[in-house]
Amino acid sequence: MKKRIWLVIGCLVIGLIAVSSYYFYRNMGNKTQTSLVVKKRTANIVAIGDSLTYGVGDESEHGYVGQIKDKLSKQKNLKIVTHNYGISGERSDQINKRIGNEAKLQTNLKKANIIVLTVGGNDLFQNFQKVLFTSSTNGAEQRLSVAQTAYKQKLLTLMSSIRKYNLTAPIFVFSIYNPFYVYFSNVSLINQTVSNWNGTTKNVVNGTAGAHFIDINKTLSDGQYDTPAKRAALLTKNQSANDGELSLQQIENIESNKSEANKYISDVDNFHPNKRGYQQMTTALYKSLRKNISWIGADN
Repeated sequence: MKKRIWLVIGCLVIGLIAVSSYYFYRNMGNKTQTSLVVKKRTANIVAIGDSLTYGVGDESEHGYVGQIKDKLSKQKNLKIVTHNYGISGERSDQINKRIGNEAKLQTNLKKANIIVLTVGGNDLFQNFQKVLFTSSTNGAEQRLSVAQTAYKQKLLTLMSSIRKYNLTAPIFVFSIYNPFYVYFSNVSLINQTVSNWNGTTKNVVNGTAGAHFIDINKTLSDGQYDTPAKRAALLTKNQSANDGELSLQQIENIESNKSEANKYISDVDNFHPNKRGYQQMTTALYKSLRKNISWIGADN
């Protein structure tokens, strides 16, 4: 009788162990299966600036904003939300004014965890138009130096305005470039002024917490003249063509001169990047994002 009781008890214990094991491993399996379903992290990107943010010159009408959205979605498995606040022709002070006046822009800035800015090109080239054909080289350099100092103060104000609405999101600021380099590589006034202007932008960006400077000047300016030998040959050719001088007529003649066209610049206006040019900007931005944002840089 006792043996039968112990046998029954033993069977019950074994049965309980079996049932418990079944539910334990089933639940573990469910947990494992559930853990594989990872919710995508959302990247809220607010892009502010001029025509380079708007995407002028990109045949697909995406520019770097659309391209970086596609790249991050495909390569980093992120959910990307973008807001494009690029307006062609705007200077740094005009971009800053929009930030102060547009409630929707302010709201999206607050939500952003990535901010991208293109600025400075219109500040520079509007000043170029004022001095390039009306002053001697020395006079132009002096007036551009004064304009550069004014630009620095405007950019400082603009960066402060962005930080007013978002203290923590990293800010990525593109340099400007020289769209006329392949035609006037020997005109030092343009090349040096673009370089100086970028130096000012870089200094302001480096002095802003959480901001990063992205230099696209050499890539977009040089285009296919990407080796010392090619640049030397181009310099010689330009020297014989314009002897280091720049005239309004020479600027107007660019439209008809397609033989030297920069492969990264639109042949529609010879000023803005084309699709390949924006791809170069996107590549540089992606590299900086991976370097400076841990959850993008991590392989996944």
